[in-house]
Amino acid sequence: MPGFNSIDGIASNLNTTEIVEAIINSERGHIRLMEEQQSSRTDQMTVYNSVSALLIGLKTKAAQLAQPATFDKTKISISDDSYISAAVSSKVATGSYRLSIQQLARNHQVASQGFADSGSTSIGTGTFKIQRGDSSATTIIIDSTNDTLEGLRQAINASGAGVTASIINDGSENDPYRLLLTSDKTGLSGRISVTNQLSGGESPDFSGSSFDIPETLSWSAAATSSVSLGSSASYSGSANKQYTFTVAGTGIQTVGSGDLLIDWTDGTNSGTITVSAAATEVTLEGVGSDGLTVSFAAGDLVGGDTFQVQAFSPIVQEAMDAKVSLGTSSTTGSPIVITSATNTIEGLIGGVTLNLKKITDANTPEITITTEQDSAGIRSSIEDFIKQYNGAMSRISEFLKYNAETEQAGTLLGDTTLLSIDDQMRSMISTVVDGIDSGYRVLADIGIRSSALGELRVADSSKLDQAISEDLSDVLKLFTNWGNSSINKVTYLGGSSASKASGLDGYDVDITQVATHGYLTGTVINNPGDSPIVIGDNNNTIKLKVDGLVSEDIVLTNGTYNSFAELVAEIQDKIDADEKIGSRNVTVSYVDTGATGYLSIESSSYGSNSNVEIQAGSANSALTMLGLAQARVTEGLDVVGTINGEQATGSGQILTGNKGNGTTEGIRLKVELEAADLIDGTEANIVIAKGVASKFDDLLDSLTKATDGLLARRTRAVQSQVDLTTERIEHEEARLAIRKEALFKKYIEMERLLSSFNSQSAYLETQLSQISSNWNYGKNSN
Repeated sequence: MPGFNSIDGIASNLNTTEIVEAIINSERGHIRLMEEQQSSRTDQMTVYNSVSALLIGLKTKAAQLAQPATFDKTKISISDDSYISAAVSSKVATGSYRLSIQQLARNHQVASQGFADSGSTSIGTGTFKIQRGDSSATTIIIDSTNDTLEGLRQAINASGAGVTASIINDGSENDPYRLLLTSDKTGLSGRISVTNQLSGGESPDFSGSSFDIPETLSWSAAATSSVSLGSSASYSGSANKQYTFTVAGTGIQTVGSGDLLIDWTDGTNSGTITVSAAATEVTLEGVGSDGLTVSFAAGDLVGGDTFQVQAFSPIVQEAMDAKVSLGTSSTTGSPIVITSATNTIEGLIGGVTLNLKKITDANTPEITITTEQDSAGIRSSIEDFIKQYNGAMSRISEFLKYNAETEQAGTLLGDTTLLSIDDQMRSMISTVVDGIDSGYRVLADIGIRSSALGELRVADSSKLDQAISEDLSDVLKLFTNWGNSSINKVTYLGGSSASKASGLDGYDVDITQVATHGYLTGTVINNPGDSPIVIGDNNNTIKLKVDGLVSEDIVLTNGTYNSFAELVAEIQDKIDADEKIGSRNVTVSYVDTGATGYLSIESSSYGSNSNVEIQAGSANSALTMLGLAQARVTEGLDVVGTINGEQATGSGQILTGNKGNGTTEGIRLKVELEAADLIDGTEANIVIAKGVASKFDDLLDSLTKATDGLLARRTRAVQSQVDLTTERIEHEEARLAIRKEALFKKYIEMERLLSSFNSQSAYLETQLSQISSNWNYGKNSN
């Protein structure tokens, strides 16, 4: 204690500090034992965390190997990947395919005529409608705040019309600024159409071809004549190109004084025009002339002088679908031609996504794509699992072993938790897979065994390779969570760690309610064949909510519909083109009741979340005319049934065994039965087996779960002991501190008393000495 060291030896000559420290150190022995326990338990938790990390890594490999998709690996070879790339999107059948790429998909691009500037010249006011493909037209309002080329560009880009507007400068001396419109979608379905209803300005034109004003390139100072377009010039071509003119001959030549020759070229074609008189229209002739005429004013021209005329076509790039031929024309076969709105093609080769890069040509007329089973990839997945297993087991062994040579014990030698994990893992390797009729029921059947030291290895490589190449379906059953149904309309999707294998007898599936689509039905309207339905600007819009997703305004094409077939086709097309719900595969149909009928709109999804609703309030609504204003909504139903007599919960067509079920917890089935398929009793029987990897996945899940896994529970228990011991140590340390202070106080009191006794003893000695001196003095006096 501070200040107490000063008492050492004051009266007693004892080192009281050492005495007190020795007493406290002796009494602290049980605390040291608790601290040793703390260190051991901390090491124990560190090992548990290390083992948990190892097992989580192994679980990742086991879970991958437990998936049937792991055994669907396909290797794709492409003869020249500069033309095309490919990726596997699902199971692929092996085969060889020859393709030629005839055309790539392109965006539609159109440009306006030229403007002198982009920010001041008025383009007029009114409405500007723009439409991409079959999408609903977007109306843009142009007023005095945005009546320039730049204002229109910004308005288009903010409209969400699916078209991007930009301003380009073509470098011309006169009117160089053009508005370029680019469709956001490739293919014919992304074509741009414009309805221009602007007035009072220079309105942008995206349909007319024209010649620009001639521009001089190299013009001598001595040249006094000028060139202009002829009055009848009208561009009949379709390409954007440039005509270059060169005055023939040398020196000064006077227009109208004899024939004056001028050569021209458009880069591909060429010719010569003869100018015989001033202010007279001269017409280009021959291929490439395309209606161009020019006129020269009176004056002089100089040989070698040049000028140009730009020919403008508004179609900068035609909308184009990709076009691919499957097969070869070099034999008697006839290739199949496939078109696509994009350069990404799915479904041409089942399970393969193709990305087109460039058109095949004479040097490379065909691309060969070969698909084959990726046996090496499948084996690699198996070997990755083995490697991860050996790594985890080796580390666990280090924690448990005793080295007799070094006399060093593993961190958790004899730990029952770790011993249990080690035993379960090694037992799992030799487990027999029940419930399958495969020739492979244990790992040893495909050449995988444990060595004498417990290491898992491929003991017979040829046996494993043969099994993968010749009996892959049986190899799949050996490893995966696998199920087989007695009927096609009930499919096993998977299970959980709590699911139990069924054995060869399987689990009976009893369905009492099938899943249904949500839909709406309109009220009765007259048959358009008898009473045509007229759609116009004031009654052409509907809006739907499908499975909770609200569409854009769906604008029907104005016109007279004389049959329900026409009307249904129009509504279906416009729904399919909608940006929000077009991909939901909504189905429109007509229910004929004779002279009348009604519309039905059905969602493609199943279950209680499947529904179609009308969204009222849209301008120019067609709901009343179509009988949809008072439409009746019918929500879909979830599948209902049992698996192995145990309750299951339906979500759409997916039936899942309830939590707590003895055998079927977590089992998921896809039930595609229709009402007509239901019978009394069971509709299907499902045989479910758990392969080695699936069992490992379940075991490792029970060991490594963060909340209630074995290692987590054990770690929490040890941590609880550590926390309790920490409290006890703190309590004992506090008690010893008080004890130490009390001892120091006692020694202080002892020193005080000894000091007092010493003082009294000295006093008495002095007094006795004085008395003795006085007595001796008196005695001597007598």
